[in-house]
Amino acid sequence: MKKTTNFFGKTDDFHPGDLVFWSDLSKKRRFLPSKKVGVVSEVFLKHVGGRDVALARVYCLKDEKKYEIPLITLKRIDENKTIYSKEGKIDGICYN
Repeated sequence: MKKTTNFFGKTDDFHPGDLVFWSDLSKKRRFLPSKKVGVVSEVFLKHVGGRDVALARVYCLKDEKKYEIPLITLKRIDENKTIYSKEGKIDGICYN
């Protein structure tokens, strides 16, 4: 893939193996967005809407599906963050 500096998002912020989370803003969840947690498997550029966009392929741990998500919407879960879950649902993320 062609390396360019004129694209949307930063590709050097995320790497394969990073644990990340994002908000699910689908039509079903418009008023009560839920957090999803996953593992980055690939970071790449894709030409969308007339420009290159930095995307990540992420394996979601909750529903066991793969997603292509813009990097700008992802947040990395660092070592000093704890994910609280209850009955398989993510209750929150505590920033220690």
